[in-house]
Amino acid sequence: VGEVLRQNTDIYAEIITKEMGKPIRQSRSEVQKCAWLCDYYVKNAAEFLNGSEYKGKTVLSNHSLIQFYADGYRANPKQYISINSKNINDAPAGSVVLWDNHYGYRPEWGSDVKLETLQNDKNYKLINQFASNDKRFVTYVFEKIN
Repeated sequence: VGEVLRQNTDIYAEIITKEMGKPIRQSRSEVQKCAWLCDYYVKNAAEFLNGSEYKGKTVLSNHSLIQFYADGYRANPKQYISINSKNINDAPAGSVVLWDNHYGYRPEWGSDVKLETLQNDKNYKLINQFASNDKRFVTYVFEKIN
């Protein structure tokens, strides 16, 4: 996906500019950032899930691209679901939550989950995190323990 974005930067940048009104230079930067994020998730979060004891577990995520990079999604797409305030409570013990700060908390969605909710919930334990060198992008990986 990252490579496709890079190869078609101008096409996607024009779409962003038309739909969002961003200057074309900012739109190109946005496409490049998205390509970098795709590469980053392939290398880190998806590989973590693919090669860990969490393979085969329910995965809740606020980043839609992770689903397409994890081997488990292709085997059982129903294991990968979007985070919301209801399913975060109903998730079975052993579930994995990937909380990405790029998508973060979006109150306009009405059912999004704040990072602090996971950090302060005794039923969830932080088991890993992946951060860009500049710490602008971080994915927190939690496991539901109860």
